Amino acid sequence: MKGYAIDAGARTIKPVEYQDFTTMLEYCPGGICVGHIFKNGDVLYVDETGLLRPATVAFRIKKRVDGQPMMSNGFLGGPDAPDGESTLDAGMTVAELENEIEWLTVQQALGWFRARAHKGAQFIKSGDEPAQVLNTWATYLKILEGGMWR
Repeated sequence: MKGYAIDAGARTIKPVEYQDFTTMLEYCPGGICVGHIFKNGDVLYVDETGLLRPATVAFRIKKRVDGQPMMSNGFLGGPDAPDGESTLDAGMTVAELENEIEWLTVQQALGWFRARAHKGAQFIKSGDEPAQVLNTWATYLKILEGGMWR
């Protein structure tokens, strides 16, 4: 399948061939987390542990409503195939994906977290009970700035 490796440090996008999620781990070694789903069905995957270690790189998807920075490299794959067992090639071109990305400095990204430090970032909800805040963005900010969890 055809996808794209996003190197946030080098600010480059490179077409790559991939077989499955195992191949994606080469680009997102801490685990795979969905960062954004584009209207054409293409899926941006980011490193699942990007918010759990000191920040070294950052970018964001311009059209993502909340504007949350991605604090890792990324991988763009295509949507699930109709058989549900495989994935299609990414439909975007490099130029189209570049147009969707805003490269950020680490300080710009940390500014986003600082501005929202008091807001909930992780919630839990059970049945009809109101959602409870588990963590605020301040928790992640502390980690991204080089601190420890909690």
